Amino acid sequence: MPLLRGTLTAIAISFLLSALSLYLFDITELSRLELLILALSLPAVITPLISWQHAQRGTLIESMQEELKEASRHDDLTGLLSRRTFLETAQKELLLASRHSYTVSLVILGIDHFDELKQNYNRLLADHAFRSCAGLLKTSLRETDTLARYGEESFVLLMPHTELEQAREVVTRLQETVGQKPLRLERQDISVTLSGGISLTQEGSYNLENLSEQAERALARAKSQGKNQLEVLTQPVAVRLESSSN
Repeated sequence: MPLLRGTLTAIAISFLLSALSLYLFDITELSRLELLILALSLPAVITPLISWQHAQRGTLIESMQEELKEASRHDDLTGLLSRRTFLETAQKELLLASRHSYTVSLVILGIDHFDELKQNYNRLLADHAFRSCAGLLKTSLRETDTLARYGEESFVLLMPHTELEQAREVVTRLQETVGQKPLRLERQDISVTLSGGISLTQEGSYNLENLSEQAERALARAKSQGKNQLEVLTQPVAVRLESSSN
């Protein structure tokens, strides 16, 4: 469509220039045949140039729109998927899981005492800690897992074809990866830990909203127990999992 508009515009401009040339040139100096050739040749020269210019402009606009769309899919601070994009991805995965009857685990990971981190340092350093945690988590994931930013101090992880014990192993490994890597803040090494809440799909129940709510409740229960904790919530009761020491 941009190319067609550009071509039509170019043709219109060319014919206007042709008419102008007939007006400007002295008919006594040029023969009628020469004037006719000049008038007909102008569109042939100018039309491709203007059409190319419009095509380039249209391509540039489309490229910018695609870049903006891609940027909106990711969190600015961490480069992880945004929460909105994650929810779209998770919804599709759960639809597949319901059709093929496999288990999906959803985990919400939260940085322990993040508010204290902001108070003791500042928001920029707290953001640095959050971004660093995101980087550590990304390097420790399985290829089939999907990680995204979930909230101000939390991440969400979707693990298809993953039963409870597998989910527990993955989350414990992620906790160890983050906990064993001190962060450098204001010339100090700061230990950051994560607590996690796990929820799993049940046979006949693949509702994303329920799954997320269960994981949030499990995370809240884990955080109430101290640092570096892990809880799993399945209907109707929560089951405490062993975790690293506080």
